[in-house]
Amino acid sequence: MPPRRTVNEAKRVHVMLDEVELAAVDDYFHAARLRSRSEAIRELIAKGLAVHKAQHDPKT
Repeated sequence: MPPRRTVNEAKRVHVMLDEVELAAVDDYFHAARLRSRSEAIRELIAKGLAVHKAQHDPKT
């Protein structure tokens, strides 16, 4: 899990999700027992970026 961010380090990003996408985020949020929807979104982004890097990094 990435380290917790401070207010000074964080940048606000607005994202529009449809009902199905938001339900999937909320399902993950509850299943992972996270503190907030934002934390769930950050974790999902981190996991997706790790997969992308693993698939596209020529060193692996």
